[in-house]
Amino acid sequence: MGHKTIVEDNIDILVAGAGLGGTGAAWEARYWGQDKKIVIAEKANIDRSGAVAQGLYAINCYMGTRFGENNPEDHVRYARIDLMGMVREDLLFDMARHVDSAVHQFEEWGLPLMRDPKTGAYQREGRWQIMIHGESYKPIVAEAAKKSADKVYNRICVTHLGCQCIRNIVAIEVGGCDHLELLRSEQNLLEKHVGNTIFDYDFTGRALTLK
Repeated sequence: MGHKTIVEDNIDILVAGAGLGGTGAAWEARYWGQDKKIVIAEKANIDRSGAVAQGLYAINCYMGTRFGENNPEDHVRYARIDLMGMVREDLLFDMARHVDSAVHQFEEWGLPLMRDPKTGAYQREGRWQIMIHGESYKPIVAEAAKKSADKVYNRICVTHLGCQCIRNIVAIEVGGCDHLELLRSEQNLLEKHVGNTIFDYDFTGRALTLK
């Protein structure tokens, strides 16, 4: 059977997968690329996909520098000891110095964080974790990503990359998902071969072509 083809022209950034990393990438891409066309392709549904979809009761790492609790150097020291020295300290420090601002962004988007009623600081469980009402964690972040992207395609499974074309991605139907071909090239969609890449058209559903 044939399938309907949806054509998307001039896409600048394709985010493959809309878990917490993908949704964050879409938001960050829009922050730095105000004039870019951004498309998200997710194998399930952006609102309830990824490792945090079931909800969380805590955020595992928060420095609390504004409250005088920890500094990035403290986290580097902790991780170095915990992992017996097998760490990139420069990368650890860079991540640690940005993690608080990410948490503050989540709170601005509406994520409920538990606070100490006396001090106003976030409630902790141990040194690094802070307590949250996390059942809405993923939908809140997903909403920010949807506002950042020009288009969001759910039930699209990206399976492998074709290396012969410029930024060429191929996705095929898996378990009832839609059929998606993403071609960033001047090749015709009906061509079965592009370089060493073979495209399969034996599925039903939708096909999305990026020109």
